[in-house]
Order: sequence, then C-alpha cells, then structure tokens
Amino acid sequence: MTIHHTTQGDPMTRSDTYPTRPPAIPGVVDGSLTVCQEVDGISFHVVVGSDHDAVGESMRVEFVISPQHVEIIREALASDSGPTALSVPCCVGILLIR
Repeated sequence: MTIHHTTQGDPMTRSDTYPTRPPAIPGVVDGSLTVCQEVDGISFHVVVGSDHDAVGESMRVEFVISPQHVEIIREALASDSGPTALSVPCCVGILLIR
C-alpha cells in the first residue's frame, strides 16, 4: 500500500478559507472509487488498498447519497463561488477484508 502525504498543514488547525472543512487526514493511501447511479440516489464505492498489498488487507467503504442531496452536491460543484466545503447526510457501510 502506497502512502501519499498531504501538504495541507497541521491537520488539527481549522482554516479560515474552509471554516466548515473537517481536519485533513495526515496521509492518503492508494485505492479506487466507483460511482454508481441508482434509482434511490448515488453510491460511491471506495476500496482502500488492493489485492497487491503485501499484507493482503483492504477495506471497502460505501457512501449512499439520496437524490435530493445529490442535487445539492451537483449545484455546489457547478457554482462559481470558489472553494467551499459541503456536508450532506449519507449512509455508510464498511467492510474490512483480511
């Protein structure tokens, strides 16, 4: 598993530019993201790690976002208002594979 270090500064410091942004994660690992459009919203399937990891472990996370919240995200992404942080409700599933 490859770890990528972020350059966002101290992860415990709130930013004036992003007052609602959660603390940064101090390291980022390789993974993959699959986006699935479904009748009841959109789900994001994230696989952290891979079958090629030396320890043979990975984690799968699924975020399911309802249609009305998908629209809020879509509007925020299309906005010209500059950098922003957005929080919407979602359902989360986690599976550890060892």
